[in-house]
Amino acid sequence: MLTLTRVLPAVRDIRRLGSCALDLCLVGRGRLDGYFERGPSYWDYAAGGLVAREAGATVVTRPDGLVVAAGPVVHDALLALVIGGQAPTPGADATEATGDVGPCR
Repeated sequence: MLTLTRVLPAVRDIRRLGSCALDLCLVGRGRLDGYFERGPSYWDYAAGGLVAREAGATVVTRPDGLVVAAGPVVHDALLALVIGGQAPTPGADATEATGDVGPCR
C-alpha cells in the first residue's frame, strides 16, 4: 500500500487489466505507459516481459521480486517512484539511479 500511496499522486491513473503477462504485452504495444508489480513468479512475467522488450520497452526485475516495465522515456522515473527514490533526471541510467537493476530473467 505504501508504494501505491507514493506512486498515485505522480501518475494520471493506475489500472490493472488482467494478468501480469497481458499488462506487459500492453506496455509493449504502447497501450499502457508502465507496469509494476511486486512478487509475481517468473512464469507470470517471462513471456509478457519478452514481448514488451522486443517491442522496445525496458523491463527490469529486482531480487526483491519487483517487476517494472515501461517505455524508455518514462521507465527510470517510474522505477524511482516505485522503489521510493526520487525520479532521476530524464536520460539518467536506471542502474545509476537504483544500483541494483537487473535484466528480465
